[in-house]
Amino acid sequence: MNLIINTDSPGLCSRLLTILSELSHAYVISVANNLDEAEVLINKNDVQVFITAFHNLPKDVFKKLKEIKKNNSSLIVIVLANNTTDQYLRQWQNAGADYVFDQAMHFTKVVDVLSGLIYKNLFESLKSNKSNQRDNI
Repeated sequence: MNLIINTDSPGLCSRLLTILSELSHAYVISVANNLDEAEVLINKNDVQVFITAFHNLPKDVFKKLKEIKKNNSSLIVIVLANNTTDQYLRQWQNAGADYVFDQAMHFTKVVDVLSGLIYKNLFESLKSNKSNQRDNI
């Protein structure tokens, strides 16, 4: 599973890279510094998951994320937010976020979500291979 990370925090990026390196079948193919850069990377690569986190939200963040998700409907978007009030949760969800977690309190939930997605992909792959084997008999 290919991932792109987008954050304005070098410390958070380093922490994400360390944690994600422990997940087999999860490959961080690039790190973007802003949503414009992330959009280019997503469009140029086979990306399944986009993880984004900002300490300082750009004015157009919700609009830009909505555009990225619209153009990549199967992309799983995980937002690590430093403000998880209902107002922001709704804005993130309306912009296309599949998951929104508090950066400080629920950081490890990213690993849980990715582990579940990896397991699901592996299971579907095994199921598909088994079905193909039966068809070839």
